[in-house]
Amino acid sequence: AAETSSQGARAGMQVLKAIDGFVTNAEVLEHVRERREDGKRTKPGRAGKKRPRGMHPWVVRNVSAYLEHTMGGGASADDVGRLFYALDELEKGNSAFRLTAGEKMQIANLRPREPVELHLIIEHCEERLTDDDVDHLLTIIADALPEQVANGDGAAEEDEDEEEEGVETVRGRPTVAAG
Repeated sequence: AAETSSQGARAGMQVLKAIDGFVTNAEVLEHVRERREDGKRTKPGRAGKKRPRGMHPWVVRNVSAYLEHTMGGGASADDVGRLFYALDELEKGNSAFRLTAGEKMQIANLRPREPVELHLIIEHCEERLTDDDVDHLLTIIADALPEQVANGDGAAEEDEDEEEEGVETVRGRPTVAAG
């Protein structure tokens, strides 16, 4: 049974399914894509154009574009599931890897590639994890979540052939070479 709030009822909105938890960017993107596909088969909008029911075309277009181009945007819900499974397995073997739900969510959404990025996500990271632990965690993330391979026009997001002098690519990101 659908629940409605007094404000939602006045605006014609309903809560179809209450979710008690976090939703990753990959799951949001998957939902928006499904709604976009549903809209192609259903309700016609202005001038006969079809649009997802209940979602303004601007929202669909811009949310999709943003999520497709964020760091974790190349990940599917299955990729995120593999990441969470790998993190759970890691926690079973090492209590130092006990990450909060929020930390796991940020890892899935931001796809950190550098130790400094993990230090920004994991509270008191330097106290909880050794440098080797951080490197191991980055390896798990890289194995579970794919690199973003292309931008909207089909070109590679980062062209490794056009590296500047003194810049090298480490874990898929340009880094200033030491020395």
